[in-house]
This record gives sequence, C-alpha cells and structure tokens, in this order.
Amino acid sequence: MLYMMDSTTITLLDNILKGVWRHPKSSKKKGGMKVHTVMKYHVGVPMVVQLTSAAKPDHYLLKEVHLPKDSTLALDRGYIDITQFQRLTEEGVCYVTKMKKNFNYKVLKSTTYVNPDGHVTHIDQKVLFTRGELTNEARKVEIFNEKKKPVVLLTNNFEFSVEDISEIYHLRWAIESVQTAQTDFSTSFLLRR
Repeated sequence: MLYMMDSTTITLLDNILKGVWRHPKSSKKKGGMKVHTVMKYHVGVPMVVQLTSAAKPDHYLLKEVHLPKDSTLALDRGYIDITQFQRLTEEGVCYVTKMKKNFNYKVLKSTTYVNPDGHVTHIDQKVLFTRGELTNEARKVEIFNEKKKPVVLLTNNFEFSVEDISEIYHLRWAIESVQTAQTDFSTSFLLRR
C-alpha cells in the first residue's frame, strides 16, 4: 500500500494584513500554521491531518506515524531524518524521498548506467549514513533527463527498479492537490470568522 506524507503552510496574516507583522531584519512573517497530512494513495483522502505552528519542522509527523509492514511511504525532502528512516526500515516500511543536497553519507557501492547513445541515464548507489552510534544503509538513485535537472532520490528498498522508485516519488504529487484544497478551505474558513 502506498502512503504519502506532506505538509503545507497557511500564512494566516497574509490576506488580512499584507506587509504587517514582519520581522524587521528578515522580513519573514510571524503568523501561520502548518497542515501535516498522511494519505493513502489509492483512497485519495487524508487519513491523518495535524495542525501545528508554521515553525514546526516537517519531519515532526514522521515520528508520530506507524504504518503497516510492507507499506511504501513517499515523502518530500523535508522529512529526512536518519533516526526515523532506521525505524521505518526496522518496521518493514519502504520510504522514497528526494535527497537533500547537504546530506553527508559514505558511498559503499556505485553503478553508472549508460544508454546506447553513451548518455548516463542514472547512477545507483548504496550509501551509509552515520549519526553518532546510529548507522543507516540506503539506496541513492540519481536519474538524468536531457531536458531537466537530475533528480536524486533516496530509499531503503534495494529491490525496486529505478523506474519504480521514480514513479513512487512522482505519485507523491497527488497529495499536493489535496493539501491545496485543505489550505483553501482553512484560509476561507478563518477569514470568515
């Protein structure tokens, strides 16, 4: 079963007091809330929705959610957390996420795939993340497309094809339309009050 997790921020003061309540140095808004959502892909309806302050990090919800064994969880890069990835692996849950650029790891094995024209199609690596006593092996897949920037995905599944991993991450975008609807409803509801 494929699950998706994402969050979106609702800036509460933006529509009411444009330009007001900004930090004098950074110009960032102080007001707002974040909608954290977990959704089953095949159902298309959120099964978990939590509201927090806008400052709450995305990966907060990852600690709270426990999925059935053999589930697959598609996430955005804001959810990268080695401790939780290790927990998911131990619970038999596959994760697929976009890789952060500043994430440190050690490459254990690397294979580069080239098409008949001599262009690199993807690089498939086994990598090791370490934080203190905690270590987590994962698979880093960099997918090249002639028209776009390479996409770098991270997973704990070493059996899926590169196409499967790419498709799982692509399906994650379905949660964006659900969250847009949630945000629009929440904002209009709050403005009416």
